[in-house]
Amino acid sequence: MPHRIEERDGLHVILISGEITAAESRERFRLIAELLQRGPALILLAYGQGSRFLAGPGETMQLQLSLSESIGDSESGAIAFLCPDEVLFGICRQFQLLAAGSRIKLAVFRDGPQAEEWLADTRKENAFDTLFRY
Repeated sequence: MPHRIEERDGLHVILISGEITAAESRERFRLIAELLQRGPALILLAYGQGSRFLAGPGETMQLQLSLSESIGDSESGAIAFLCPDEVLFGICRQFQLLAAGSRIKLAVFRDGPQAEEWLADTRKENAFDTLFRY
């Protein structure tokens, strides 16, 4: 299922609905990597209610490694996964664990307001860090 991208005050929102294939997920991860390579980026990857991931365990692990490698060179940024579905939530938590060693902050949420609050807090932290980095 195609995705829709919106930009709201520096926040990139990628809205996803329907059935999700491994190939589509790889394409989205490439997009995320491009956004992060341009500079610090705040990204909300929002899966709609009823979204289903159509990949087996092997493909899922490949995707998790692919995301981890894609964001590994990025200097900074934050990605919030919004996953109302239990299976997608679990898969995205695995993404979070694999990316733990990178400079990119990554968190998984079931609730939109919590995800947006986390991204707002992350934005404040990054702005503060930038002021005193020199």
